[in-house]
Amino acid sequence: MHIQIETLDLAVVNDLLEINESNPHQLLEKKMEISKGATIVLKKVKRHRAPNHLDVYEFLLQISSNVFCGLVAAWLYEKLGKRSIKLKIGGTEVPVKQENISVAIEKASEDIEDEKD
Repeated sequence: MHIQIETLDLAVVNDLLEINESNPHQLLEKKMEISKGATIVLKKVKRHRAPNHLDVYEFLLQISSNVFCGLVAAWLYEKLGKRSIKLKIGGTEVPVKQENISVAIEKASEDIEDEKD
């Protein structure tokens, strides 16, 4: 499923991928294992040079069917909860609260399963 983060804070990307890099383009395709069966990969970076325009980072979140969505939501909330960001999961804007993230991940996972049927 796709996750989009809009922010002025590059440290968000570094924290998600657990790396320290000043150029986010160097992190494209970098994969971080959240837990066994769950990974997040940076797929696209759109940086704005104009002041106060949010940079956009697109990730692919891959979760196998045996991974509890709440675990992934807790991990994301731990990384994003105190940040000034806009978060979209599966194309839907989501408040950065653990319960909302969990519900959005479950819904996006269901939508993906429905597309497969």
